[in-house]
Amino acid sequence: MRCTYLTTNKIQLFNSLKAYFNYVLNCELISYDALPNISQDKTLVFILKEEIDALELMAPLNETRKLSFIRMGYDKSCLINLLDPLNLKEKFLSILENEFNEGSPLFTKKELIVKVKKFFKDHGEQSLIDSFNDVRYRLLNGIKLFLGNGLSFEESKKDFLIPGLKSWLNFKQRLGKYKIYLELLGFQKEIQEISGYILTCEQFIVKTSSFLDSGILEYNENYLYVNIDLFKKINEVLYYISTHLEVVDAGL
Repeated sequence: MRCTYLTTNKIQLFNSLKAYFNYVLNCELISYDALPNISQDKTLVFILKEEIDALELMAPLNETRKLSFIRMGYDKSCLINLLDPLNLKEKFLSILENEFNEGSPLFTKKELIVKVKKFFKDHGEQSLIDSFNDVRYRLLNGIKLFLGNGLSFEESKKDFLIPGLKSWLNFKQRLGKYKIYLELLGFQKEIQEISGYILTCEQFIVKTSSFLDSGILEYNENYLYVNIDLFKKINEVLYYISTHLEVVDAGL
């Protein structure tokens, strides 16, 4: 019997299922922590329905090994209903003998698109693009107004720099949470492109952050506009993804 795995942090449940696999199913169940050390063979992954969005469990999705996911839970909507002990053995055996060879993704394309729509919209009233544009407006225009003597440093700091840096952090956190779903939908190249732009923009962000302590804004116009172009490129890639997934209705 090929190895099987359980992706869960619930130790008591894992220990119970491990014993069940060993004594009832005559099969070894290995913990999620052991997964990275196993060969690249096909792998059957049991995962709790309530944990399918846990970021720490997303790593296997980018692995080259072939994975087949089986959802477990406590209701009839799951392939394995843990509250149905009378049929549990039969269900497990059926999966071990048949489903393993067929393979199944953790998410359907429809489920992924629903999650991506949340990425673009379901974080308060602003869409993702609106949120990113707030970063561009506050960090770039705030500095331009200060350099043009339209604002004092304290005004620039309070109304532009501090909220702009906060919006930047929020944008990166949201991208970090949802990029795995975008990659699963085939946007690996676009995510890599955005990540590269973000890495370059971080130098601008760090420099801008240092001004909050020094009280001095030191920019030349060329440096400012180079970074404006980088922010524009991030925006263009995000818009490209949104239009190809037909989520333009999500505030874009």
